[in-house]
Amino acid sequence: MMVCWGIFFGVYAFTMIWLVAPMRRLSQSFIGEIGLYVQSTSDAIVAPLFRSMGKIYSGVHVSLAKQDIHSIKQIQV
Repeated sequence: MMVCWGIFFGVYAFTMIWLVAPMRRLSQSFIGEIGLYVQSTSDAIVAPLFRSMGKIYSGVHVSLAKQDIHSIKQIQV
């Protein structure tokens, strides 16, 4: 049983040290590089679009009024 656990731990340690850790570091650096492009694209395209949409719709006001139920249910023929 101890030999099996030793082999399992050895394979696990080898995999984590030599495969998983380098792949994680590569993916973190790749995501960091891509993040710069996404942020600059967002600042150049998306931010002005939403800023202008905000200015367009900033004058919209909604007011709620309570209406009489009996006047709504009447059917006009």
